[in-house]
Amino acid sequence: MMNKRWFFYVLVLVMVSLGTNYAQKPGQQQRGNFPPPPPREFPKPDSALIQQMFDKMNKAIEGKADSPAASVFQNIQVFKAMPAGRMLGMMKNWTRMIGVDCAHCHVIDQWEKDDKAPKLTARAMDKLRGDVTGLVKNIKSITNERAQVTCWTCHRGQPQPEVFPFRPDFRGPQRKGN
Repeated sequence: MMNKRWFFYVLVLVMVSLGTNYAQKPGQQQRGNFPPPPPREFPKPDSALIQQMFDKMNKAIEGKADSPAASVFQNIQVFKAMPAGRMLGMMKNWTRMIGVDCAHCHVIDQWEKDDKAPKLTARAMDKLRGDVTGLVKNIKSITNERAQVTCWTCHRGQPQPEVFPFRPDFRGPQRKGN
C-alpha cells in the first residue's frame, strides 16, 4: 500500500515539474496560450477636433453650465437634471471610452436630432450600465464603494466591444449530430 502511495506522489511530482497537462485533448491548445486576436482597425478620432467641438459647446453654454441640462439643451431624455457643463464633460469622456468623435452619435450643430442609431443605442446602454452597476453594488463581497460599470468596461476605447476573447479553436457549443 505504501509503495502505491509513493508511486502516486512521485507521478504527480513528475507531471507538475514537466508542466504536462494530461487532461488536455491531443491537438488542443492550453488555456491562455492562444495567439493574440487579429487587429481590429477603427479610425481613431481626432482629439484636437473633439477639443474644438467641446470648447465651442462650453462657450455656447457660458453662464448656464450649472443649470440642468434639460433647460440648456433640447431633446435631453436621460440626464435632464445633470448640470449642463457636467453633461458635456461626460460626453467628452465617452469619446475616449468608446473611441469615437461627436459625429458618431450626433448630427453636428443639430445635437437635438435622433437621426443616428448610435445615439439611441447610447441611451439604452447607459440604462443598462446603471442597472448593472446597481447589481454590482448589491454584491456583499465587493467592498469597494466606488465599484461600478462604465463604458470602458466593455468598449476599451473601441466602438464595438469584443463579444468574448478571440480563440481560434473555439467552435461554440457542440450539439448532437455535429
